[in-house]
This record gives sequence, C-alpha cells and structure tokens, in this order.
Amino acid sequence: MVDADVAEATREALRPLISRPKLSDKLLGKPPFRFLHDIISNVTKATGFADGLFEGDELVGTAIKGKEPKCNYLTKIITCVGIAQGEPVNVRVGKIVAGLEPENTNLFLQALGRVAADDMVDSDQAVSRTLNNERAGEGPPARKDGGGGGGKSEEGGKTAEPDDNEAALERERQQRKQAEMEENERRRREQEREAEENRRREEERRAREEESRQMQLQQQQEQQDEGKNGGGGGRELNATENWEDTKSVVEQIIQKPRTYS
Repeated sequence: MVDADVAEATREALRPLISRPKLSDKLLGKPPFRFLHDIISNVTKATGFADGLFEGDELVGTAIKGKEPKCNYLTKIITCVGIAQGEPVNVRVGKIVAGLEPENTNLFLQALGRVAADDMVDSDQAVSRTLNNERAGEGPPARKDGGGGGGKSEEGGKTAEPDDNEAALERERQQRKQAEMEENERRRREQEREAEENRRREEERRAREEESRQMQLQQQQEQQDEGKNGGGGGRELNATENWEDTKSVVEQIIQKPRTYS
C-alpha cells in the first residue's frame, strides 16, 4: 500500500484529465499492469500526449502478456515522460510489473499527469526521441518553446532546423501509419482464412453426419427385409408339415381292406 497523501496526489494529477479507470486506494496501492495500461491509454486519448508511441498489440492491454512485453511497454512510456520533463523518472520497470514499489509507480503516474497537462510539452518530439532510443536526461526537455532536439547538433554547434525536424517527424508518422495499415490488412486476411477454414470444417462435419445417417437408414431397411423373408420361411414349413399329415392319412386308406355290407 502507499501513503494516503501519495495516492491523493496521484488522483489530483490525473482526475482533471481522465474519468476512467477509478483511481481507488486499493488499485493505487498495488497497481496491476492492466490498470496502468488503461490510465496511459486514456491520458493519450484525452490529451494527445504520447500519441504514436505505441502500435499493434501494444494498443490493447489484454494482448500484452508476459513479463518482457509488459516491461517493454512501460519502458517506452516512462522514457517518453522523462524526455518530456527533461529528467529520468525514478522507477524500476521490473518492480512495477511485479507490483512492488507502488509509491514510485504513483510518482510516475503523477509525472505523466503533469507533462500531459502541460500545453508547452512537445509530445511529437518526445515520442520521436523515445523511438530513436534516446534516454531520459540525455537532452533538454521536449518543449515547444525551443527546448528539445535530443542534445544532438549539426556541425558548427547549430541545432537542426525546425523544418527539418518537422519533416522527419512527419516521415515517421507516415511510416508508422503505413506499418499499422499493413498490420491491419494482415490481420484481416488472417481472419478471412480462419473463417474459410471454419466453414470448410463445418461442411465436412455435416457431410459425415449425413453419411452416417444414410448408413443407419440402409441398415434399418436391410433388417426389415430380413424379417419379412424369415416370416415366409415359417409358412412354408407349416405347409410341409400339413402335407406330411395328409400323406399319412392317404396311405392308411389305401392299405385298409375293403369291406362289403
């Protein structure tokens, strides 16, 4: 659990931005990954901060399974927040995933709320520097008032021109958009293949059931036919026995001597 003042500070930082999920003492006391993912996703939707940082399965909390993917997700957003504010966030990703050190996790959420609410933070720049593997603290804060650039300069000590930076960011956005479209198309084709396979299996199942039903009907018909044939044989046997009785009577009449009155 965390101190009540720490939990309240987290709520004060996030409540002006999001209404969901519920920031209860219990969840803030030991924040599960899905809870953190919901907070980060809703902050991005509400403010635009960190938009473009994640793609594919990273955008769906339930799709991120296992320690390594969860750590990768949190590392990106923690780095992005650190670059936005100009200094690292004092948290350990492995501890967050394990549900440990919740107080530091709350401090990260407070930092997320601050940079997301700051209109002067340059989110696109923070995202670009994060995706370029810059570490928080290596450069100035990512701000719209001239800060940022990742600390890297061109020859002569001059920073890159703003137009060049904007063009590079636009190219990155287009590349991410194209990659997302390709991924969506791949998933659509995969779903179509699965649906076709399911239809084929259903047709085969129905064909097997129909074949089995026809065989049962054929067997029942054969049994009925055999029953009819068996009844006729019994009548023939009775006729034979009657003939034997008749034959015996005739023989007795023939052998009996004739008498006259």
